[in-house]
Amino acid sequence: MTMHQQLGRMIDYHLWAQERALGSMETMAEAAPTDAMTLFGHIVQADWVWHRRLAGESPSVALFDEFTDVSACRAAFEESASIWRSYQTNLHQVNLGERVQYRNVKGDAFGNSILDILTHVLNHGTYHRGQIARSVRQAGGTPAVTDYISFARERG
Repeated sequence: MTMHQQLGRMIDYHLWAQERALGSMETMAEAAPTDAMTLFGHIVQADWVWHRRLAGESPSVALFDEFTDVSACRAAFEESASIWRSYQTNLHQVNLGERVQYRNVKGDAFGNSILDILTHVLNHGTYHRGQIARSVRQAGGTPAVTDYISFARERG
């Protein structure tokens, strides 16, 4: 498997895991914990910001509104997933070593390789999905299983 193929698979995993985490909140409906929705929103926001940076922009404001209910989380996720699926389609053409220059939301200038940015995006989501699982469990819900190995077993 090439690096491009592996990154494509990791994007698949990221979106699969996001779907699962969101599903665990959706089963709780009105009882979904606010902090879980906020964390989910943070992942989606960050995914959008990093995608825009890969496109040569440096957004300083968030795209989506507050994440105060699971339907807002669902709508934002659907849009984010569509953006990343489109990026994934052309991933084989991307020079992973290319450096992307951007400014963070504070206006500080940085530059990182596309490989480092994609690695960050994928790890960032994993980190926060663990926090979402804890929040869902503490609120009496059943957290989603979002481990990579579960994805691999399901998808082959």
